[in-house]
Amino acid sequence: TAQILDLGCGWGRHTRSFAELGYTTTGLDLSPRLIAKAQENFIQPNNPISERMKFCIGDMRDFELNTYFDAVVNLFTSFGYFDDKNQDLKVLGNAHRHLKEDGFLVLDFFNKEFVLSQINESEYRCGPKFDTKINRTLADGYVLKSIEIIHQKSGPITEVYVEKVRCYSPEELQSMLKSSGFEVLQHWGNYQLSPAGQGSPRCIFLARKS
Repeated sequence: TAQILDLGCGWGRHTRSFAELGYTTTGLDLSPRLIAKAQENFIQPNNPISERMKFCIGDMRDFELNTYFDAVVNLFTSFGYFDDKNQDLKVLGNAHRHLKEDGFLVLDFFNKEFVLSQINESEYRCGPKFDTKINRTLADGYVLKSIEIIHQKSGPITEVYVEKVRCYSPEELQSMLKSSGFEVLQHWGNYQLSPAGQGSPRCIFLARKS
């Protein structure tokens, strides 16, 4: 059975999906809270799907799992959160080190041109329990995504979260992959795997360890 590492797995929903498809999966994330939630939700005794999954806490720059994987996946912009490019290169280098020979990496990032076209635009989503307001700004080469959660049922209580992600172009990402020892095989522009273009929302690379 092929082994997959879900790098930056969050609370494990994609790790679980890979296990349901029959793969042996490991989910790694820096957050003890999210890993605890993943284990609580998905690791169950005498469950054959749970037996194909494990979760661990680790920094994607310098983790050591003593295992070689057939594929490493980094999904939904779980990349670019560190203070400088060298830290992001460490992530790619560590993914490379944990792959088997000719193993594959899937890197799923936003498309810079598409995001820049939406900078300073607000997005408002209404839900049954709370509303969400999202603002994006650009500062010092980073996209700052401010998420306001407005609780309606318990009064006008607002929580604010800010994500800071380095704004890499597709060309920069390709160069980083190559310098980290990968051969880029495919570049898609959305989750339907259409060819990438300037207006594509996503920047999804399939690369092979070389």
